Amino acid sequence: MEEIQTKQVPCLDCDSTLEVVDDIEIGDILVCEGCGVELEVVNNNPTELDYLYVQK
Repeated sequence: MEEIQTKQVPCLDCDSTLEVVDDIEIGDILVCEGCGVELEVVNNNPTELDYLYVQK
């Protein structure tokens, strides 16, 4: 069984640590367990997050 590789990135709002898998893709959405903010992956090498923008 293959071990899943993860890395840690900080939440943009509360600095909690988010565990993300190495094969995360641009456009994936993460939710911080510490504060509930939704973040979008904007780069995957290195992993960069930005606030999720939802057009109304």
